Order: sequence, then C-alpha cells, then structure tokens
Amino acid sequence: MNVHVVTYANKSYGMFDQLIKNDYNVNIKVLGWGTKWNGYIDKSIGVLKYIEHLPNDHIVVFVDGFDTRVIKD
Repeated sequence: MNVHVVTYANKSYGMFDQLIKNDYNVNIKVLGWGTKWNGYIDKSIGVLKYIEHLPNDHIVVFVDGFDTRVIKD
C-alpha cells in the first residue's frame, strides 16, 4: 500500500519546519511552494492536480502545513 502525506504551503510559517523535518522521517510532499497565495481554493486545486497522476489504490493524507505535527511513524 502506498501512502502519500501531502500539505499545501507557499512559505514557511508556524510549525511548517517541524512538520517537514519530523523526528520520524515521514516524507511530506509540499504543494504550492513559492507560489502566490490566491485563497483556500489553491489547496484543493493543488491536491486534485497531484492525485490525478496517482494510481487509484494509493492513499493520500492531506494535512495542514502550519498546525500539524508528526507524532508517530
């Protein structure tokens, strides 16, 4: 089973660095990095574009980029 942990962030803010550099080496795919923020719809569009290229049996876990911590692998 393939699991993708995904977030959307265009900059580092809040707990972003702790999420990306977590103690359990969980790979976090960051969507939207360095882009202009146009509103919350950007998150949905980014995730939809990302999952278009994944097989149907993959699981995507979408987490907030600024308020989330990884506490277990």
